[in-house]
Amino acid sequence: MSPSPAVRDALLNLGVAAAYFGLAELAKALLSAPLPASTVWPAAGLALAAVAHFGVKLLPGVFAGALAAGLGAGVSLGTSVAFAAAAALAPAVGGQLLRSYGLTRAPIKRPESVMVFLAVTVAVAAIPAAAGTLALAVFDPEYLSFMAPLWAVWWMGEAMGILGVTPLLLAGTQALQPRLTPRHAVEATALLVAQVILTAAAFDGGIAEQGAAIALASFVFPLMAWSALRLPPPFAHLGAVLAAAAAVWGTSQGTGPFATEPVWLGLTYLNVPVAALLLMCQLLAATSLQRRESLDALARSEEKFRALVQNSKDIITIHDPDGRTLYESPSAERILGYGPGGLIGKNPFSIIHPREADAARDAFQRLVKSRDAEFSMELRYRKADGTWIYLETVGVNRLHYPGINGIVLTSRDITERKLAEQALKTSEQRYMLAMEGASDGMWEIDTVTKALYVSPRLCSMLGYPEGTLTTLAAWEGLIHPEDQKAYRRALREHLNGTSPHLECEFRMRSAEGEYRWVFCRGKAARDRYGKALRMAGSVIDITERKRAEARIEHLATRDPLTALPNRVLLHDRLQQHIIGCQRSGTSLALLFIDLDRFKTINDSLGHHVGDELLKQVAQRLEKCVRRDDTLARLGGDEFVVVLAGIREETDAAQVAQKLLRSLAEPYFIQGRQLATTASIGIAIHPFDGQDIASLMKNADTAMYHAKERGRNTYQFFSSDMTARALQRLTVENDLRQALERHELVLHFQPQVNVMTGEVEGAEALLRWRHPEKGLVLPTRFIQIAEETGLIVPIGEWVLQAACAQCKAWSLAGYPRLKVAVNLSAGQFVRHADLVRAVTRALRDTQLDAGQLELEITESLLVQNAEEHVATLQKLGRLGTSISVDDFGTGYSSLSYLKRLPIDALKIDRSFVRDLEADPDDAAIVRAVMALARSLRLKVVAEGVETQGQLEVLRRLECDFYQGYLFSRPLPAAEFEARFLRPIPLPFVADRGA
Repeated sequence: MSPSPAVRDALLNLGVAAAYFGLAELAKALLSAPLPASTVWPAAGLALAAVAHFGVKLLPGVFAGALAAGLGAGVSLGTSVAFAAAAALAPAVGGQLLRSYGLTRAPIKRPESVMVFLAVTVAVAAIPAAAGTLALAVFDPEYLSFMAPLWAVWWMGEAMGILGVTPLLLAGTQALQPRLTPRHAVEATALLVAQVILTAAAFDGGIAEQGAAIALASFVFPLMAWSALRLPPPFAHLGAVLAAAAAVWGTSQGTGPFATEPVWLGLTYLNVPVAALLLMCQLLAATSLQRRESLDALARSEEKFRALVQNSKDIITIHDPDGRTLYESPSAERILGYGPGGLIGKNPFSIIHPREADAARDAFQRLVKSRDAEFSMELRYRKADGTWIYLETVGVNRLHYPGINGIVLTSRDITERKLAEQALKTSEQRYMLAMEGASDGMWEIDTVTKALYVSPRLCSMLGYPEGTLTTLAAWEGLIHPEDQKAYRRALREHLNGTSPHLECEFRMRSAEGEYRWVFCRGKAARDRYGKALRMAGSVIDITERKRAEARIEHLATRDPLTALPNRVLLHDRLQQHIIGCQRSGTSLALLFIDLDRFKTINDSLGHHVGDELLKQVAQRLEKCVRRDDTLARLGGDEFVVVLAGIREETDAAQVAQKLLRSLAEPYFIQGRQLATTASIGIAIHPFDGQDIASLMKNADTAMYHAKERGRNTYQFFSSDMTARALQRLTVENDLRQALERHELVLHFQPQVNVMTGEVEGAEALLRWRHPEKGLVLPTRFIQIAEETGLIVPIGEWVLQAACAQCKAWSLAGYPRLKVAVNLSAGQFVRHADLVRAVTRALRDTQLDAGQLELEITESLLVQNAEEHVATLQKLGRLGTSISVDDFGTGYSSLSYLKRLPIDALKIDRSFVRDLEADPDDAAIVRAVMALARSLRLKVVAEGVETQGQLEVLRRLECDFYQGYLFSRPLPAAEFEARFLRPIPLPFVADRGA
């Protein structure tokens, strides 16, 4: 288990402190009175090497070792602390300087690095020397008289320690370059031993003469130079350090050529040649190392160049100034096929194409004459087999380069490229012909420069002159703002590689300012990384197709008559409204609108009038709704309005009232003034339905309820309406089968002469004998029959049955009777069919037309009066009688009464009911009687139930009456038994009979 970083750093600091103190103790042996400083302080070199290599984290160890050394030297505590601080500051500054120059690993690598290291040494050594000297002056004043020599010795000792120890320790952290072979190891050992022995011999005092000792010591210099030139720098420096150490030791012992008194002075003199020795060793070692590295680099470069030339795919040749080939690379044989050395001694111009040889020769001669010139040409060369290839030849002048001394030509085979270029040129010509001749517009974009090319056809398609659209920005500026987002998304997806092609439909502005629909398709050419470089494609004008699609969509989703949304589009929008309401928490109202009695108008006046009416209705509805609402026509006279975002039901009610008021205004169509109203059913989402089907069904149900309430009104849907609607549907289904099952019967109510009391006619009244519900009165089913169109076949059956019964009574010998049959408005829709039905009934039963009376309602005289007048005149010409039923309840036109072939007026029972008590009713009846007499018409009073009513009618000279006073409606057999026997009848019949 390895120690933690903190423990490791603590151990390193402890080791540095111990090493510093040990080296300091060793240096103290060189101390001599009276100076407390050593001329060699190896501990400084240790401190700088440690901090330079490990960093400032070892400064505490340096401080501790220096403090211990200072205290051990016998100086004061203040001086020791100041010295320790300076001893720590010096390696901090020096380490930073060495790191800044990149010398923390190998300060003896280049001559210039040695000089930088020397400058750092001189500067750093001054820090502890100055601090220590000042501290002694302050804390140890006894040394004041030695300040100058003390500072010099201190600084020199620091510098010598750094100069000798630091490079040695820093170099020891690196691998030896070059590595020592066994032979070099023996040589290094011998040189080291020789330097130490010579130095020791010169400084051990054995040679008395000073000149001889110096001469002997000088032999160390050549040995050191030999070491520096032959061995790695650390070994050379180690030899110099060991020799210097031997000289210092001898001098400190008072022996050797530099021995003198005091000792520190001799050591000071010795430091000069020692420093020179160390510096010369370092410079020679650095120079030698640099030379070896340069030679190695040159050798590697030459090897690399040789390998490059030998393995190059290009032909490399060297020529003399006359052009003769001096060297050819192996590629020449492979490419040209002339065999090994086939070009040596030959002139290259002999195999260059004749059309290009002169130009090549001229370029070669210019190259020879210019020292640094070069040329590049694409030339055709003849191969050994006689074929021609393209080579791109680059020539440079290297006549002045040692080892080359010639013109170097490098030729690359570009045959495939040239063939590709020719093919590309041919392809581009074809492409341009296709671009200019195509019926579609063609375009090409450089995705890098955004440059754009468009074909002439595309320019003419949009009406712009050629050369107008040259940038992508100009192109995109023509795209409709609403289509920009879709276009950019499609372009981005293709450029990103998401889609294989660019395909997009959008509108572009033509030169005339009109937007035309186009279909754009394109594809990008990409580099090997997938990045789009160019894009090309085509543009097709699809404006006409879009217009056709719009027309088709309009036909599919719009009502052809009113141009309103049809059922398909209504369902789509309604679904969107429902989703929107669910998100926003609001409601919507669905208004189901059905025109009242539109079928009568449409069938009586013709479809062209009905269509025009529907158009005007649609226009009025559009003016009443908001822009965001939906108005649709389902078909026929049915419309739907969807009100989205309503908050209360009253919002829908206000709109419904507005619609009813607008629709009730008169319509002017082809010179006619028409009137119609509408019934509106309202369903609210989500209360009356969660889906489209439920809302439509419930609104339809509410609409029918509005019709039952008298039309021209609106009704909100309620749950009980569903039951009524179901009941109505049941009645409608049963009624359709009633004719087939012979469930319809006629009852007859006698019409009595007021004056004589005789039965002179009978009104045929329809009854439905339902198999489950019994006898059903017409008030329960006539309206449904009219709305569903069943009234027409039912009316024809009533005519046939009534005529047949009347004829049967005549054949039985009973007195001649007139039978009255009611005609509904639905039967007047098709006038010709009504006339044919009456004619057929008379013909089939052989009944005298004078015995048939046809009753019409007063309202028929107002609606489509002209057509009804013509129909009634035709019926009158058949010989039938015509009476106006419920007279006085409508708004009859007296002019029509005069023109119509009417024989009788029937006073409505509402006027007869209060005839005895209400003077107004009596006045109305009196007026009707007067009108009838003036027009020579008979008068029939309906609903006579009391004797008093009959007495009033007699006084007013009414012609006929019918009612419960005389008899209720009876089946034919009972009517025959009671009233057709040839016996006198009582004037007043039994009401219960």
